[in-house]
Amino acid sequence: MNNERIVIAPFEYTQDGNKTNMFKVILVKYLYHWPLFVLGVALALIGAFIYTQYIDPTYTITAKLLISDDKKESSVDKMMQKMDVFESSKVIDNESEILQSRTLLARVINDLNLYSTYSKPGKFRDVDIYDNTPVQLRLLNQTSDHFNTSFTIRINNANEFTLVNKDENDKTFKFSDGIKNSFGSWRLEKTANFNKYIGKEIHIATRDTEQVVNSYVNKIKSSRLNKLASVIELSLQDNVLQRGRDILLHTVAAYNDQSVKEKKRSAENALLFINSRLKDVSGELSSVEKSFEGFRSQKGLTDVSSEAKLYLENVKSNDTQLSEINVQLDVINGIERYVRSSLSVNSAPATIGISDPGLSALVRQLMDLQAQRDKLLATTPEKNPIFEPVNRQIASTKASILNNISGIKSSLSASKRQLLANSNRFESSIKNIPGQERQFINIKRQQTNKENLYVYLLQKREEAALSYASTINDSRLIDYTYVKSSSKKIIYIIAFMLGIFVPLGIIYCRDSLNDRVNTRTDISSKTTVPILGELVYHEGKHPLVIGKHNQSNFEISEQFRVLRTNLHFIHATRQRGRVTLLTSSIANEGKSFVTSNLGVTLAVSGRKTIILELDLRKPKIHENFKLNPYHKGLSDYIEGTATINEIIQPSNYNDNLFVITAGTATFNPSELLEQQQVDMLLDDLRGIFDDILLDTPPINIVTDAMVLSRVSDVTLYVIRQGLTKAWELEMTEKLFKQHQIPKMNIVFNGVRKDKYSYAENHNYARYGYTQEVQEYTAAVAIKSILKRF
Repeated sequence: MNNERIVIAPFEYTQDGNKTNMFKVILVKYLYHWPLFVLGVALALIGAFIYTQYIDPTYTITAKLLISDDKKESSVDKMMQKMDVFESSKVIDNESEILQSRTLLARVINDLNLYSTYSKPGKFRDVDIYDNTPVQLRLLNQTSDHFNTSFTIRINNANEFTLVNKDENDKTFKFSDGIKNSFGSWRLEKTANFNKYIGKEIHIATRDTEQVVNSYVNKIKSSRLNKLASVIELSLQDNVLQRGRDILLHTVAAYNDQSVKEKKRSAENALLFINSRLKDVSGELSSVEKSFEGFRSQKGLTDVSSEAKLYLENVKSNDTQLSEINVQLDVINGIERYVRSSLSVNSAPATIGISDPGLSALVRQLMDLQAQRDKLLATTPEKNPIFEPVNRQIASTKASILNNISGIKSSLSASKRQLLANSNRFESSIKNIPGQERQFINIKRQQTNKENLYVYLLQKREEAALSYASTINDSRLIDYTYVKSSSKKIIYIIAFMLGIFVPLGIIYCRDSLNDRVNTRTDISSKTTVPILGELVYHEGKHPLVIGKHNQSNFEISEQFRVLRTNLHFIHATRQRGRVTLLTSSIANEGKSFVTSNLGVTLAVSGRKTIILELDLRKPKIHENFKLNPYHKGLSDYIEGTATINEIIQPSNYNDNLFVITAGTATFNPSELLEQQQVDMLLDDLRGIFDDILLDTPPINIVTDAMVLSRVSDVTLYVIRQGLTKAWELEMTEKLFKQHQIPKMNIVFNGVRKDKYSYAENHNYARYGYTQEVQEYTAAVAIKSILKRF
């Protein structure tokens, strides 16, 4: 038998790596379900709209802060730095952390009373009225650290309000009254917006300050925009624009206030240290001056020699440096005692004369950490875990300070030893000077040393006083902006994407789980049986689509004509007595429909055709042609109760088309079809008709088609899109390879190209048909679309 594959161009679809066709296949498959996408997007957007009505808008507020940088100071700043009273280098990263510190934020929250929120009933949700509240809750006496509560008030008039209680009776109070409850005593103070809310209800909620700090500490972000500029950007997201602005502005103000207080505290400590030293040096200087005057009066000396003057000048310079070294060592020792002792009971050390900016910064950091710890101790037990990070930072800072002090003391000690060595050398040279002059020089030296130290301390005191009086902020606000967050827009975008991707996922999962034959690719991937043709899905109720009364079915009519032409190629040179067997895998695949219309197609071309209704169990051919089901048929002929002329009936559809029905019902159709009379009948019909079509039962269910394959020339195996299971094709492939049925070819029936993503779509509608037919086709297409809803 010739089993070569017949390639029919209008129907054969091959991918061959054609990415354009693959894209078209996928696009068409999903576009068929466009009502599902429209419904999905609509539901998602409606859900997004409802959701956005229940959420507050989000604003992003930013502020840019210029921090004073020692490397980029003005001339006034440089002059102040030269005073060297409490010099410290601003580290921008440290300042950024201070701006985000809990201590600073807690102060802002208390200043703005952010532990209380105010809202009014809205259409979908309560609306926050921070910037428009008619009252402010003021705590008069807090008796509990935890005061999470909420309540509703109704403003009756200018003097009274009612505390609404759902469980108990409502209580009325005056605005001047102090009210006591579980967390303490409080009262409500009226604001400028009070008159707008008379007769309305306001919901007030209070939270622990610590909880409010925790909620905002993660919202405030601080970052350095440019490594070359000392600018910090503060950003905050809040549902109320004015509240976000107030928090940022108060944070900057609190930071500047804290910085100024820190500078003044350092200046005060320096002044205390200088005044203490001045008192001691002043007494020593007075004693030396008295000794000097007494010696001059007693010995009558008025001047010294040039050699003695040179000695005094050298000693004066050496002693001045030695005094400065001693002052710095005293300061270093004071800082070391401060670090090693309990910081809570000692005042902050002075850093006068210390030129190391790192040490000054570390001391300042330690003071800030200790202040933070002392503030926590005022409200929190020391064993609370919240102290752990602060204690670790204090210990780390202490270690850094002690390490820094060790290096500085080593350097200062080395300098002191050198100066003392110089002093000893000068002492030895004075022996060459006469005795009285030598005594005079020693006294003069002590006087000069004390005078220089006294003048030095006076100078530093004036500088410290000037610094204390002229303390300015280390930062200033240079920019302030806000932008409304596009959270709603993002929600709508996400909803739209969900409306698209959820249907996509549903369709994909359904297709992945679908084990039915949907495309030609599904067929060709499972079997090598040639596909002779395709037939589009027929939605009409009438089973016959060929003929003058069915011009509206032009596409499927043309496809049957192509199938007729392809059938001629299969039968090759044989022009008369051609026997074609039609079968399928399972029921309802359209086998009888294809047989009936193929018979009509052959008949209208002038070929004398007969259809044999050999599906004796479920005959359908007589219904398609509206013939009498009780007319004598095949079973009667085989059993010998009817002749060939008695069983042949005209189709009443075309003069060239005839039908032999199943006849009387029988209980053993397979055995009946194995009788010799079937072969004799086919031999007689071959001599009368050009084409003989055998409508047989599904081959995977019963063996009738296999039995009748002995008398057929060609087999048309009908597969229906969306109905035939993919695994059924394994049986088809087995029959084909084992040559159990002659010249098997597949007819792909019930094809919906828009539903199952066909890239090939031959338009038979616009060629050779009237406008009325095309309008009818458009109406059918619209009806098909509406059915999908």
